[in-house]
This record gives sequence, structure tokens and C-alpha cells, in this order.
Amino acid sequence: MKKLILLAACACCSAVTTSLYAQVNPMQGYIITNENDTIRGVIDYRSDEHNVRECIFQKEGSGEFTVYSPADIKGYRFENNGAFYVTKTVDINKKPLQLFAEYLLKGGVSLYYISTNYVNYYYFEGEDGKTGLVKELDFINYNTKER
Repeated sequence: MKKLILLAACACCSAVTTSLYAQVNPMQGYIITNENDTIRGVIDYRSDEHNVRECIFQKEGSGEFTVYSPADIKGYRFENNGAFYVTKTVDINKKPLQLFAEYLLKGGVSLYYISTNYVNYYYFEGEDGKTGLVKELDFINYNTKER
């Protein structure tokens, strides 16, 4: 009986682990490696909060998914003018964090969007390298990015 319970517990743990990495919303896209190589494949599109922390990627022709952190790649993009995430180090609550920031606008001042811990951040970066961060606290009731 103990062996049966142990076997059932192992099966449940295995199922939970597998479901953590199961694809939720696969979309065509590509990653940009730290060596500036572009690799096409499928990216698991999840929430804004999830997308800033990791990129779950499957290279074309491969059956395996690889989880990339912001330190592993320069960025990733979804096809057909989809969201474009780039690696940025941003001071949030006086702590530097390396995250994937969604690249919204390129220009004299570039604009990035980061959603983490129920807070939206808009990160500005000038051509001279100066940066600014605007924090929005109450976004649970509405989606400001869409506005």
C-alpha cells in the first residue's frame, strides 16, 4: 500500500512539473542571441508579467523547449509585428533587475514597458544613455498598455 501511495505521489509531482512547462499560447517568433544571431522558432506567449522574466522557446525543427532568462539572450520578438522584448537592467525599488522590457517606441527617447509584481513601469532611455522610470500602481482594474 505504501508503494502505491508513493507511486501516486511521484506521478502527481511529475504531472505538475510537466504542466509548468506546457505551452499555453505558442506563437511564431525569434530570439536574438548575445552573439547577435537570430534563431527562428516558436515562443510561448504568456502574460506581460511572465514575459519580462523568461522566454520559453522552441527552435524550428527541434522538439525541445529552452527557457531563456534576460542574461541568456539579447531579446526576443513575436512575428507579424508582435511584441519585441529586449534585455534591460532597470532599478526597481532601488534594486537593479535584469528583465525583458517590451520595446514600445524607438527614437530620441525610447520607451519600454515592464509589468512586474502588480505594477506597470514605463522605462525611458535617451540617446545620451540617461534613463527614467515611471511607475503606475493601480493597473489591476484596467489595462493601461492598451489605453
